[in-house]
Amino acid sequence: MKFDKKEWSKNYNKTQKGVLVKLFHHRKEISEKKGWEFKLSYDEFSTWCYENNFEKLFNKWVASNYDKNLKPSVDRIDDYGVYEFENMQLITYIENMKKGWSCQKSIESSKRNLEKAHSWQRERGIIN
Repeated sequence: MKFDKKEWSKNYNKTQKGVLVKLFHHRKEISEKKGWEFKLSYDEFSTWCYENNFEKLFNKWVASNYDKNLKPSVDRIDDYGVYEFENMQLITYIENMKKGWSCQKSIESSKRNLEKAHSWQRERGIIN
């Protein structure tokens, strides 16, 4: 039987180690793209995950038949901060997305309010 790398990878990504490796490397990639310093080692990250409910979240994800929404996800508590243990929490993918959506809605609302204020100031000749 021929080795099927795609099938092996699919199965590996459903293991605790596979999820941890992916979570770690994704954080590292994001940090590099944003020009942030990334000081975490894989071993430190993995230990932190297990100390912060990773196994429980992972088991719920497996029990859900690998529902993407329930997959463990690393959230930056302060969206403007870097990936460091004091600024990270483990939550589900959907919780992380909802947090992002909430933040995006807040940004959009702020933009609308700023546009209204600028319009009001232009109407009164305060700004051009």
